[in-house]
Amino acid sequence: MPLKRHTALIPLSQDHHGALLLVWKIRQGLKSGIERNRLIGYIKYFAESYLEPHFQIEEGLVFSYLGKNDSMRIQAEFEHQLLRTQISNINQQVPSENLDIKKFSDTLESHIRFEERKLFQHMQAELMDKDLAEMEKAIKKVHFKFQEIWDDEFWVENK
Repeated sequence: MPLKRHTALIPLSQDHHGALLLVWKIRQGLKSGIERNRLIGYIKYFAESYLEPHFQIEEGLVFSYLGKNDSMRIQAEFEHQLLRTQISNINQQVPSENLDIKKFSDTLESHIRFEERKLFQHMQAELMDKDLAEMEKAIKKVHFKFQEIWDDEFWVENK
């Protein structure tokens, strides 16, 4: 059964759907044996154009509605930093069993599942309606619908 999402959080949930598509595309590329540089280029593009702006909205705006010591907030912020580190290592092509492309896709998927199933549910239960309404207005001012512009569709068969 789909989770009921407050309208304030819907744009972020839509972003999460887009990031899950990134995970799928990476896995398709890995499964098909796509050249590492092609995957790295796409990850870099997606991280700069999509993930980082999304993280900034969450960290600078959304998470501020939770206390600094809130365990869910702490976990989300930690995972954002972990993902940034993994992206940086991938971009620098630092070979490491723990920070490779597959590990990044697994970490990103796990992080999205955490935010959707736990963090957002927690926020909806803990925050007052007026806070969620205020958050919704603030998100609308800074959120943008991402339009992907990437020609190398390595995830499509026979490309």
